[in-house]
Amino acid sequence: MKRLTRSASATGTLATGTLLILGAALGGCDDRRVTLDELPADYGDPTHLDLGTGPARARHRMDIDQLDASLFAATGLHWEVGSTNQLTRFRATLGVPNYATSTHEDLEPSPLFLKFVDDAARSVCTRLLDAESAEGSTDHVFLVHADLEDRLPADQEAIDQNLAMLLARYHSRVIEPGSEELDPWRSLWSSSLALTRDMTSGEDDAETAWRTVCVALIDHPDFYLY
Repeated sequence: MKRLTRSASATGTLATGTLLILGAALGGCDDRRVTLDELPADYGDPTHLDLGTGPARARHRMDIDQLDASLFAATGLHWEVGSTNQLTRFRATLGVPNYATSTHEDLEPSPLFLKFVDDAARSVCTRLLDAESAEGSTDHVFLVHADLEDRLPADQEAIDQNLAMLLARYHSRVIEPGSEELDPWRSLWSSSLALTRDMTSGEDDAETAWRTVCVALIDHPDFYLY
């Protein structure tokens, strides 16, 4: 019992001594405060930083599954012959890994890939324009604001509105109708139409002109690169 009492007394003495030392140390500190200067009204970085206009990373092409899904999202159609999806049929040729002999899909836009994109575009666009030009067709996804009777310059507003809609749908580019950015696409449409004009009758084929625009939209890098 005496041994325990001594131990407790010693512990109390040590604690008291520690508090006295800390108190003395704190008492010797100066009561100083750090005052921060007020921030100026304009505290932005005065140095102009040129971020450039290019993308933050190198663009990559879609893989075959993404291409198939994008074609369907834009047109409502798959590239099919009969009932066979051609992008599924030629997966191995296009480098889709089978995880038996290959595990990596080459995402370079090779000439073979571009050839298949063009084949898909011509097939899908032909079916799409055939369907939308049929008598009584409804629920259009391509000829939404314009029709096959529209011509320049009388119907430029409708044609520009349709071209702007297509660029948003196929390339995710928002362009106002009448913008100079539509000039190449308007020129493509009008020159394609001129090539179909019969020199004797003067008749032309707007379906072919719009089909040419459809193929060009899918063949364009903004469709299959991201």
